[in-house]
Formats: sequence, C-alpha cells, structure tokens
Amino acid sequence: MGHKLNIDENLFERKPKNYAFPFLCGHKGVRISNYEGGRFECHWHREPEFTLVLEGEMEYQANDRIYHLQAGSGVFVNSNVIHTAWRCGESDCRYMPISFDPVLVYGYENCVIYDKNVSELLCCDSFLSLYLDPDTPGQLAILDSCRRLAQLRQDNSPVRELLIKAELCRLWAELDSEYRRVREAGSAGAPPKIISRIKYALVFMEENYREKLTLDEIAASCNISKSEFCRCFKQLMHQTPFDYLMRLRVRKSLPLLLDGGMSMTEISAASGFSNPSYYAEVFRRYMDITPTGYVRQQKGAK
Repeated sequence: MGHKLNIDENLFERKPKNYAFPFLCGHKGVRISNYEGGRFECHWHREPEFTLVLEGEMEYQANDRIYHLQAGSGVFVNSNVIHTAWRCGESDCRYMPISFDPVLVYGYENCVIYDKNVSELLCCDSFLSLYLDPDTPGQLAILDSCRRLAQLRQDNSPVRELLIKAELCRLWAELDSEYRRVREAGSAGAPPKIISRIKYALVFMEENYREKLTLDEIAASCNISKSEFCRCFKQLMHQTPFDYLMRLRVRKSLPLLLDGGMSMTEISAASGFSNPSYYAEVFRRYMDITPTGYVRQQKGAK
C-alpha cells in the first residue's frame, strides 16, 4: 500500500522530469491495489500515455469513456485527458504505464513530422483515448511496441536511448494509423466544452472537500445552472456529483486513518464529514468495510 501520484490542486500530475531524455516506463509494473482504496485519483498531464495490462483486470476511465482492461489489452490516453482507474471487485491488476514527450518523435516544432503526424493527433477532440485490443492488428502492434519499449528500458546498452527513440517512432506510426481510422469513422466522446467545465468542478471539490459544499456552490464553480451541471457531470463521470464528493472525502481520509495520530471524530471533520457516525456509514458504503476494519486489514497486509 501507499503508492501515490504527485497531483497538485489542479489535478495536474507532476511527473518526474528528465529533460535529457523525457521518457518514463514502469517496466516492472504497478499494482492497482497499491493505491489507497484500490484506485488512483483523477488527474491529467501533458504527456500522452500508454497503459498495458500485464496481469488481472481493472476499470479505466478517460474523460467520459470507461474501459474494462484485462491482461494483454491496454489503453492510450491523449495529452491533457482526465483519467482514473480502479480495481474490479477484490481482484488485483498489474499494469505498465508508458509516457513520453512527443518531442522524442518529431525532434522540433514545425518540422514535417510535427505538422503531419503529431500536432493534429494531440489536439483532436475525437481521439482523446483509445482501447487497445490485442485482437485488432493495428492495436496489437501498439501493444507489442510497448512491450519492446519495456525490454529496452532494462537494457544497459550504450545505444539504449537511440533504440528507444526508434521504437517510439514505430509506436507513433501505428498510433497515427489508428488515429486516421478513428477520424474517418467519425466517433467522438463528450464535447470539449463539457470536459472543460467539469474540470473546474473537480478542482473546486479537490480544494474544498473539507467544507460543507452545496450543489449550487459546485455548479457555480463552472458557471452553469445546477440542473445542467448535474447532467454534464453524470455524462462525463458516470456518477452524481454527490457520489464523487463522498468518494473523494473517503479517499482523503485513508492516509489519516492509517497514520493513527487522530481520533475518528478528528478524521471525519478533517475529511468533510459532519460527524463520525455519518463518516463510518459513508465509508462502509463505498469501501465495503468499516474504518477500523480497514485499518486492521491494511496493518495485517504489511
């Protein structure tokens, strides 16, 4: 337990920076169960990201799309897309994330590759995410390329970075082909305007979850009516604003519980709940276990 993303108040993930070679690959795999509550938080980043499931299964959400990922499949998430993932029931999942600055593919802005194969793809509203199906040849090629990148990441060859760069170019060529196929098919997700508005609401709740928030206040944070806000939120997040807020408060309480330095009354207040009884009720509703049972479970797992 205890794996945590470095996410700021705007839900932006601050990834480790390597300006000399901006490429990150979790080649050993990450377990979804290592995140508090078996879920990593909603976040976004500028780098496009590929995720390959190595073992098990999980639910993965990118903006309004939810994908059921199983071993051998994966997902591509484009730049600036809000995404989160969670475990399926009691099952675990080990997955490999790969993210990189596309500059490794195109070299410099306004070159032919940037104009022809990168800039439009990164900004396309109909290509915000893509399920990678191992039974689809073009998508299997992307998954295979991810596996080769993981192998190269472990290589100590003096030409490792050159080989990774070459593989990234092959990966991007396959991705570009999928992008053109999707664009021609004309599929699209939630309108960008809705996504942008709901981002404001998510950030507002992240910053103010300890307060006694009302639906009117949350809707006002993105400058739309309460009814329109509820409709847009449900369309994008597949849950009500109230459900999201309660899950957020429960998730924020987990490290306080495991730290052991606060009473249940103090934890409930610090997490935005009116009293410890209501906190325990909501906790059990979303975690299928009591707060004290969760602490015993996590301590027993260590």
